[in-house]
Amino acid sequence: AALAAATVAFLCLRPTPVRLVDFAVFRAPDALSCSNATFEAAIDATPGYAAASRDFMRKIVAHSGVGERAAMPALMHAPPPWQVTMAACRDEAEMVMFEVVADALEKARLDARDIDCLVVNCSVFCPTPSLSSMVVRRFGLREGVASYNLGGMGCSAGVVAAALAADHLRVHPRSRALVVSTENITHNLYTGNSRSMLIPGCIFRVGGAALVLSNHPADAPRSKYDLAHVVRTHKGGDDAAYSCVYQCEDGDGMVGVRLSKDLMRVAGAALKANVTKLGPAVLPLPEKVAFAANWAARKVGRRRGARARRARPRKESSSLPFHPSLPTLSSST
Repeated sequence: AALAAATVAFLCLRPTPVRLVDFAVFRAPDALSCSNATFEAAIDATPGYAAASRDFMRKIVAHSGVGERAAMPALMHAPPPWQVTMAACRDEAEMVMFEVVADALEKARLDARDIDCLVVNCSVFCPTPSLSSMVVRRFGLREGVASYNLGGMGCSAGVVAAALAADHLRVHPRSRALVVSTENITHNLYTGNSRSMLIPGCIFRVGGAALVLSNHPADAPRSKYDLAHVVRTHKGGDDAAYSCVYQCEDGDGMVGVRLSKDLMRVAGAALKANVTKLGPAVLPLPEKVAFAANWAARKVGRRRGARARRARPRKESSSLPFHPSLPTLSSST
């Protein structure tokens, strides 16, 4: 009886597994490929860019590592001036989302009506109806699907969306979740001359991904990964972190996303905080022991150094040594 009770307690109290069944990434058509030469020709033909802005953008693109086959939206392949419309933004969002969702469902061998939770994230483009509603309408998801739409969360939104879907699965057994992550380049088109706002247009391209997460026992044999840990660190309370990626108007009233010089420092601090939290959960026991020994040695070394500095006698001040070539100054002078 005790063994049976322990077994039942273990099965009831153990965390619900969350598995990645399959995923898909956006593959842009060749017609949307934007080489560095194509990008330079486009900015040269744009009347809003000053000569100094064009030179700055060329330098950013040359050192950004963006591939020659990275995609730009159809709007930016047309001759400028470009008119950013809601229709053009929707066209880009639908092109990316619909392809990755269809591909992910096909790989997972699931129908759209098998999805119980949908999470879509896009930082700068938040239309009405929402992007998640666009996916529900296109693929015919069930009326009872739990649908979420995340916006304004930058590059972290993909991980936040996956964590939200995992939280849903942990409390709803035998469920499946679809996570769609993308960004909208058309909506973020900036043709002003503020350097901090020109950078996003140089380093971001069209892309997206879709994940199928599940806790359904039938999906366990063909799942690719198990989600073991989720760590989130929010630095929004720090002024530098809050404003390092900021959507606003420039001096001429043109809207864009400003990237500050603090971005890399803030990202490094957040990454350090995440690794500090995640390390104890994923490192093997020998690595934990080695880390603890190293940490203790550094603590002892710092304490010994502090004691030595306190015990060291202070040097008494001395006057300048006499030198025969130097004139002797009297107190009157």
